[in-house]
Amino acid sequence: MDMSIYDLFWYANIMISLKEMSFTYPGLEASFIDRVNLELGSGIICGLLGPNGAGKSTLFKLLSGLLKPQNGSCKVLGSSPFQRNPEFLSDLFILPEEVFVPALSLNNYVKIYARFYPKYDDSVFRTLIGELGIDHNKQLTTLSLGQKKKFMLSFGIAANTTLLIMDEPASGLDIPSRKQLKNILARHHSESRSFIISSHQVGDIEGLINSAIIILSGTILLNIGMEEVIRKLEFSVEKNVPDDCLYAEATSNGYSVVRKNNADKEGRLDLGLLYGFVTTEPDKARLALLGGQSG
Repeated sequence: MDMSIYDLFWYANIMISLKEMSFTYPGLEASFIDRVNLELGSGIICGLLGPNGAGKSTLFKLLSGLLKPQNGSCKVLGSSPFQRNPEFLSDLFILPEEVFVPALSLNNYVKIYARFYPKYDDSVFRTLIGELGIDHNKQLTTLSLGQKKKFMLSFGIAANTTLLIMDEPASGLDIPSRKQLKNILARHHSESRSFIISSHQVGDIEGLINSAIIILSGTILLNIGMEEVIRKLEFSVEKNVPDDCLYAEATSNGYSVVRKNNADKEGRLDLGLLYGFVTTEPDKARLALLGGQSG
């Protein structure tokens, strides 16, 4: 039997493939997403890191088909997202930073929208809203911003899509809820589905993600797995900056330092320090991690 394009992408274990993809909003001279090349496989929890305005939300809109690339190609789950094929849309869920909910009860929302996701699991949804303390009898529009996010996150996880995209899901949540969010995502991730989570606060996703993309001014500076990072780099706190230091940040206890890992053993990861290194000295970071190759 001939394999479809969708099957071929799965066979190659490539979930997202971007080649020289660019996008510019009308009225802007510079590209907002600038000639991005990226490949991501299945089964990942990927953090998309960058400051506000770096292009994270625009990249997500391109991946989900809400925007069309002006140059290059974009393939997600074997489809061109902007074509909005039903098979593609039923296997992707996107949680935007600004959550919109209709004037419906929680139960009526599920009755209407769950039918668009063939793998939706209502038992997972009910367990999550109970865990997150959401009253299923309330109108969605009466919920707080944090509760709306928790509701949509619960529904997105229960939809069981192969790809779940979350744009700043921790914004609007208090500290206990942020910890709860990380725990829930870790529990519901599997090798058959991938999560991509954007954040400008590395603490919201540190310890959760197994790969990271760092983006700045519409350009991907680095795309790398966390295991590769701790295999090649060592993160430590020192009283003085050592001679073999690649990057350092002053702290109250001295300096947080990045150096090459010459011991060939895994140590701890400091995601915030990695982010500072890559965004401050991208060429040096790529040389240390990728041998100078692009991210």
